[in-house]
Amino acid sequence: MRIRRAVRLRYHLRKAYGASDSYTADQVRVAAKSQRLPPEVLIWALALYCTQAEFAAAGLAGDYTGLRAEIDDALKRNAALAGSEGVCDDQAIILAGNVDGGGSDGGDGGGDGGGGGD
Repeated sequence: MRIRRAVRLRYHLRKAYGASDSYTADQVRVAAKSQRLPPEVLIWALALYCTQAEFAAAGLAGDYTGLRAEIDDALKRNAALAGSEGVCDDQAIILAGNVDGGGSDGGDGGGDGGGGGD
């Protein structure tokens, strides 16, 4: 659930700051606060949307590489369970390269994967 909520933050980051390969820690924090994400989701969002240097500069105690590997594994499991039609735009973008260390998102829009509470 925490990873899925972090992934959904992409829509709000893009809306507020434009499409980007990464965002600053402050941008992620502001977007997370505006979406009322709980504190335990914030570290996942920071690992997902910040560069490793930005993550480290933010003074976070988490393991950036480990968190991103967990995100990658979770998204791949979700994609396998859902089948290729079940992967939301954000997950497809992340699976295409964002989580494993680089690449642009290659897209110009996309939704937040749906609504609803977690």
